[in-house]
Amino acid sequence: MDLLSKRIVEQVRQKAQARSAEQIAKGVMSKDTKQAISESTATMNRMREAMQDVVAKTISERTPDNIPSRISEPVIEGAPEKPEKGSREPYELEVDTIGNEALDSSGKTEMSKEEADYETGKKLREEALKGKGIMAPTDGVADGVQPTDGKDPTQDLLDRIAFGEGADPAKLVAQEKHGIGTTQYDMVYNYGDTLAPSKPVSEMTMKELYDFQTDLINATKGTVPGTNLGTSAVGKYQVIRKSLFGSGTADKPAKNSWADKLNLKADTVYTPEIQEKIAMLALKEAGYESFIRGGKTEKAFHDKIANIWASVAKASGKDTYGQGVHTLKADLDPMYELLKPVKTENTNRTTSPRPMLRPDEEEE
Repeated sequence: MDLLSKRIVEQVRQKAQARSAEQIAKGVMSKDTKQAISESTATMNRMREAMQDVVAKTISERTPDNIPSRISEPVIEGAPEKPEKGSREPYELEVDTIGNEALDSSGKTEMSKEEADYETGKKLREEALKGKGIMAPTDGVADGVQPTDGKDPTQDLLDRIAFGEGADPAKLVAQEKHGIGTTQYDMVYNYGDTLAPSKPVSEMTMKELYDFQTDLINATKGTVPGTNLGTSAVGKYQVIRKSLFGSGTADKPAKNSWADKLNLKADTVYTPEIQEKIAMLALKEAGYESFIRGGKTEKAFHDKIANIWASVAKASGKDTYGQGVHTLKADLDPMYELLKPVKTENTNRTTSPRPMLRPDEEEE
C-alpha cells in the first residue's frame, strides 16, 4: 500500500473512532466520516490522473517521431531502397558463338559478373575435358576470333599477352601516319617507324607477309634490344618468321612450323581469324592442354609462354631475351586461376586426382 493510501485510511479510521456508541450500534456513519471519505477519494483520483499525465508527457518527450516499430525495416540514412523480388537487373552470360554452342541454354542467367566469369571458365574447362568446345585438343584450334568480352579466360590470357607485346590502342594510333591500319591485327615492329609495309598486314597473303618479314629483318638488324639480329614481328601477337614458317618459305613451310600445322597456303590471308588461330596454337605448344588438366604446373606453363613472347617475364621475373618486360606473371595470374582444373575432394582416392599424362607430355 502506498503512502497516499495509508494516509487516507488513517483519516477515515480517526473519523470513525469519533462516532458515538449508539451510532456504532445502529451502523450509522456520521456525516463527517462520509465527507472525509468522499474528499479523500476525490483527492486520490486527482493525484492518480496527474501522475498519468506526467508519465505520458515524459514518454512523449523522450520518443523521437522517426523511431520505427520493432516489426518494421530499420531506417538507414542514405541506404538504397530494397528492390522488389524479381526487379534485379540480371547479368547476361552471352552465348558463345564459337562452334555454335551455347554456354547457357537460355542465353542468359541471373548472376553477378564474378559468378558469370567463374561459370564461363568452369564450362570451358569441362567441355575441354570431354573433348568438346573451343579448348578441346581434338578441335585443333578455335574457328574464328574468340570473344574478347572478358568472359573467356583463355582469350583474356591471349589479349593480355598481346597488350604487353604492344597491342595498345593508344600506341597503335602512331601507325595512322603510315596508312597501314591502326588495329591490333595490323601492328608491326616499332609501329612502322622503322619499316612500314605497303599495306596493312591483316590484308597480306602468307607470301606477301613472308617477303615483308624478310625485309623487316634486314631493316632492324642491330637496332633490336637484346640481340644483334633483326626482328620480323608482325600482327597482334607479334609473330616472327621463324615461328611461322620455320626454315621454309610461304610456298613450302618447314615441317611442324605453325604454317605447316595450320595448313596455311601461300595465298592464305593473314586475317584476324588466322592470327587468333596461330595464337591458340602457340598457347597449346606452351602446354595449355596439359595445364588445364593438371598435368603441368602453373609456373612451368607460364615459363613456356615467356619463351614464346619476349615481353613476358619468367615466373622468377627474369627477362628472357633482354628486350624489356611488359607482362609479369602476376598480370596473368587471374586467368591462370580460372583455367586451373576444378579441384574436388574425394576421400575414396589415395592417388592424385590429376589424369595420367599422354606419352607426348612431360611433367615440369
